[in-house]
Amino acid sequence: MARCRVVGFDLAGQESDNPPELFVEEFSRLSRLHIPFTVHAGENAPAKFIEDAILLLQGRESAMGWR
Repeated sequence: MARCRVVGFDLAGQESDNPPELFVEEFSRLSRLHIPFTVHAGENAPAKFIEDAILLLQGRESAMGWR
């Protein structure tokens, strides 16, 4: 298998049109590959997005996080 050259990943952008549940499969893959990631949640979307970023995407670090 080729060596992975990804050192990290960050999800950021227009939250209100892109809820965390749209990205569960991708973030699950990142977790399986032990690629660290950050999820921006709560800046311009409901507080539920913060909860989903933590519980569904298994985000260990969150940027923003207020609303």
